[in-house]
Amino acid sequence: MENISPEQANQALSALDACLKDIQTKQSAGVNIFDAVGMRTQEVKHSAFLAWLLDAHRPHGLKADFLKHFIRELIVHRAPDSLPETYQTNKTILAERGIATIEDVADFLKADDLTVVTEKVVHNKESRIDIFVESQSAKTVLVIENKVFTTTHNNQLARYEEELSDRADWRKIFVYLTPLGDAPYDFEKYEDHWCVCSYSTILRIAREIAKELPKNKQASKLKYLLEDYIDMVDTNILKGNKELRALCKRIRKEYADAIELLLAYTDNAEAVNQYAAEWLKRTFPDICFATNAPLRTDFYTKRAQEYFPDIKNARIGYKLLYRITATNGPVTALAFMEKAADEPWTEKQLHIAQKCLGQAPSSEKYCTLFTLPILDEDDRAEELDTVKERIDDGLRQFKEKIMELEMYFE
Repeated sequence: MENISPEQANQALSALDACLKDIQTKQSAGVNIFDAVGMRTQEVKHSAFLAWLLDAHRPHGLKADFLKHFIRELIVHRAPDSLPETYQTNKTILAERGIATIEDVADFLKADDLTVVTEKVVHNKESRIDIFVESQSAKTVLVIENKVFTTTHNNQLARYEEELSDRADWRKIFVYLTPLGDAPYDFEKYEDHWCVCSYSTILRIAREIAKELPKNKQASKLKYLLEDYIDMVDTNILKGNKELRALCKRIRKEYADAIELLLAYTDNAEAVNQYAAEWLKRTFPDICFATNAPLRTDFYTKRAQEYFPDIKNARIGYKLLYRITATNGPVTALAFMEKAADEPWTEKQLHIAQKCLGQAPSSEKYCTLFTLPILDEDDRAEELDTVKERIDDGLRQFKEKIMELEMYFE
């Protein structure tokens, strides 16, 4: 962005303000309850609403209809083009569990003891399953990992499977739910266990149920609720509003300087990244910074360099690197390894992956060892002093994860 005068900045921002009001007008046809409660950016609230719909005992009057539609859609689900070719289809995964048609889970759908909970702790309090549907009498459990804005971390899908390993004679349905129906980034470990599902499928179920509702007062309330949810997800998550998308693209192009100026004055990401870099300098002696950009800090420690004497390689980059990034969405900390696409992982890299992930990494160029949120996306609009305590908590957890990882340096 070129230097502009305060007068030019005010003019640009005023013009942008008018355009943003136009976006707001087109974003929703009217009052939307889910926008009002801030649901569009919070996975926990998405999970809570889906759990409510899946629960046959809730006062929505659907009984087990939503759950029935959901399992039926899993069986016939068509994989998106983005899914790896080697990923087994839902139909194959479910057939191996004795579920070929919806009739195969009739006892589950009709069970009087059917329960649906969110943030379920089975054994380990560190493992909280997003949506957990269970029937003791039918010996069936449905686990849904809901990833609206994030991806898997800390080997969590494997942990959930392990949590339920003592239910050997149970039917277990594992579902990885994302906006586009993508596979987990480390899909090789889960391709014969976890079905995939998209939010497009969720909306299709919601539309079908809305059409089937009877015409009475209770059903009308539910219909309005479903329509609001469909509108919110389609607009804010699936980006299905074509008119709005075209308008946003035009405004972004025409008002690039004003948008950059707006972000510079309202987004704390640069300040957070700088604060984190200073914290790292104080915390890790002899820290080596690979990148210290406004929105990203890459580094490695003295211990990492001792373990990988040639940690920096002109051909592959860095054999192991720690990162704090705010380039998109939340501020996130992670650890990853690199290799050349046409070369194998080194013995030391394989050792670290085995310790952190429980198995060898894929053949891809990068292998993420863990990810950790430092600051939510909503917190980026706050003053730095307001969120410092949350940043400090996240950085302390990051340090603990690094120390835990580096214990594997042998």
